[in-house]
Amino acid sequence: MRTDTDIVRYYQRLVQSRRIGSKSELIPADHRVDWNDAPSKFTIRTGTSRVWLPPPLSNESLMLGSRPSSAQSTAPYRIDLADLSDFLFLTTGVLDRRIRVNWNLDDKQISKFGRAVYGRGTASGGGLYPISPYLIVNSRMAIPEGVYQYDDAHHALSRVRMGDHTRAAAAAIGTSYTRSADLLVVLTARFWKTAFKYHGFAYQVLAHDVGACVGSMEQVGYSLGWQLRIIYWFCDQMLASLLGSETDREAPMIVLAINRSVRDAEDSTEPSSRVANSARSRFLPRIQSQVYERSKRTFVPDLIRENSGRIYGAP
Repeated sequence: MRTDTDIVRYYQRLVQSRRIGSKSELIPADHRVDWNDAPSKFTIRTGTSRVWLPPPLSNESLMLGSRPSSAQSTAPYRIDLADLSDFLFLTTGVLDRRIRVNWNLDDKQISKFGRAVYGRGTASGGGLYPISPYLIVNSRMAIPEGVYQYDDAHHALSRVRMGDHTRAAAAAIGTSYTRSADLLVVLTARFWKTAFKYHGFAYQVLAHDVGACVGSMEQVGYSLGWQLRIIYWFCDQMLASLLGSETDREAPMIVLAINRSVRDAEDSTEPSSRVANSARSRFLPRIQSQVYERSKRTFVPDLIRENSGRIYGAP
């Protein structure tokens, strides 16, 4: 019986030995990309209400690469909603639609609505953009407490759960940063959005996408005067339950604990056993909303199912 470590090492050996054009278990020889049944370019939750964000780029003082002179805020809320709008828009929002002639010779295809390519502020393998940010909001924000998903198509926040879920987040993540943070951002990966093209190699591509997204968020957060702490280790099943997702389809990959100032972010890590004792905080009831799926036929390769939760999340 293979252990989790054996599965991860086996997958990495396949990635490192991969040669384009040669046989590999990562991408079967009979795999063909069905562009007509490709997934949606956006991640949209159906059956939920939305909180509309302020118009993007409304912060005229924001300059990438330059930190504000004063990181302290005198506003009643630690993180301004306009700053949050800019943060999401510049990292995972839709900045443009790419309609131009290039060496791919696909200008006639991308000019059609179904094959349109939308550019974001973060690079993504194949331009697929499978990474989606979820926000766990507490009472320090200017919007009601709850769990929200960033709707990149509408530049809005889709309500996933309402109420204070700080305790459930702390139980899943196991660090006091969840309690002291002004905002928690969870980056999830929708496997099918990459697997339809790259099959088993998709997990490796997703790992690069997550890293690129985190780098963009660090850069924009720095320019806003925020303090970001990256958390790699957590219970993925518990966190997915909070987000209303299933790990074999959409799994949490990384958590960012964000504070408006460095002083507020200073805290120590506490053992997960101290916050995970309550059974009712471990798994939450399933929610009714679901993510819109354009493809008629979806699947997740076994290699991705086996690796999901073993690299970025605690079992």
